[in-house]
Amino acid sequence: MQQPQPDLRVELSIRTRSEGGTRRTPVGSGIRYRTKIREDMGNDARFDFLDTDSLAPGERCIALATFVFPELLDGRIAAGRVYGIGDDQADEARFTVLEILTPSLTAFDEHEDHHE
Repeated sequence: MQQPQPDLRVELSIRTRSEGGTRRTPVGSGIRYRTKIREDMGNDARFDFLDTDSLAPGERCIALATFVFPELLDGRIAAGRVYGIGDDQADEARFTVLEILTPSLTAFDEHEDHHE
């Protein structure tokens, strides 16, 4: 089975417990997280690390993000914006969009989500 093409190039950071994060142990490349791009719906994404094999709380890396349902995010993602990752209670991690690889995801004015 062919892997889907990645949708974003991001800087991923795992929050420490003192920053409100919930993770105590490192995560490996290929981890699947629930993203918080739309408040009304989670959308899982796979994060493949480009510059390391694992990431511990407090660390950052560059990763490729591939959404399970990218079509649900059309026009909602802005380069440079920070998005949360985790459950409803806490952000376990965050990612900053460095590059949008799937053009249909780009927010209309690159700063706003026009689908609210």
